[in-house]
Amino acid sequence: MRAAMKNLVLFFLTFFTFQSVFSQSHNSSVEPVATISIAAADTLTGDLGIAILSRVISVGAISPYGKAGAGVVVTQATANTTYGPLGIEMLSRDLLPWDIVDALLANDGDTTQRQVSIIDVHGNSYAFTGSGCVQKAAHMYGAGYSVLGNTLSSESIVKIIGRTFELSKGPLTDRLLESIEAGERASADAGYRSATLLVLREHGGYLGFNDRYVDIRVDDSPTPLEDLKRIYKQWMNRFTFDMQIKSIEAFMAGNNITAARAELQRLVNELNAQLRDKPDDPDVLNRIAFILATYDIDRERALDLAKRAAKLEPTNDRILSTLAECHYHLGHYDEAIAIGAELVKQSPANDNFWKRLQKYREEKEKAGR
Repeated sequence: MRAAMKNLVLFFLTFFTFQSVFSQSHNSSVEPVATISIAAADTLTGDLGIAILSRVISVGAISPYGKAGAGVVVTQATANTTYGPLGIEMLSRDLLPWDIVDALLANDGDTTQRQVSIIDVHGNSYAFTGSGCVQKAAHMYGAGYSVLGNTLSSESIVKIIGRTFELSKGPLTDRLLESIEAGERASADAGYRSATLLVLREHGGYLGFNDRYVDIRVDDSPTPLEDLKRIYKQWMNRFTFDMQIKSIEAFMAGNNITAARAELQRLVNELNAQLRDKPDDPDVLNRIAFILATYDIDRERALDLAKRAAKLEPTNDRILSTLAECHYHLGHYDEAIAIGAELVKQSPANDNFWKRLQKYREEKEKAGR
């Protein structure tokens, strides 16, 4: 087995020699600037993620690489960007992070200027910091995470990020943000200009067509992390519910009940947070009511929220449709049929309204009411 893995490493070294030589000849004059990063894996859900803050503009276009189901790579300091695709290719072939780092360094003529961290989907991690990285540079890695930092005011910043992650709880995205924010507070004078947050989940992206569960970049700002968090909150409000529901269904289909429960709890927590922020927003009330009822999370509460939304916007057909669904899921077939019939009357060409009305009538008949 070890011989086979050694042969794979040798293959990559030989095949990509030209790429590395090309990179070396073009990066020797690049001056590193302050950058902190954390890469991590959630072995329960299979999520893989990276959060980075840097003084360099558009760090998200340079440093992070990843593939769902395989692992992630961060290259920084005087970054050798061939490390990213080469590392991911080797992760996809189940090579271990430390073997991959050794292979990358062996084929690089200027390793003293490099920083790289690699973590696989199983939580194995490894990192390297070259002896020639500008000013204070350090790394730290443990089970499920890896941290890099360079041009630091203190090497302890790396420890702060890593230990914050170890103590953090919740979904990987929140843990990454909490950790990188701790690093920012510890290096307030670093002059960071860009930030990136990348979380990969198989089929977790938009409508399930890709694996980019979260992919947010701030390329140039005096407050990059603040901007990134603001955009992330907007992203959550717009996309997270559909993505989480799909993830829960995928976990259930794969018999990963523990992950499904964890994701469901996260969803409920976020629904509650939205209600606290916007208790009288009819769209928020309607969306949450639909999710609570449709996925059998809390049918009674769903009906209460749907009624509140309908009281705020009594002629909104989307809200009335949700109200009908909430009644239906509680077995209130007469109420569901009455609302459904009125919706069809108002919009007779709407196939969804018609199909739902037929469903309500059929279920009432089955129930013998």
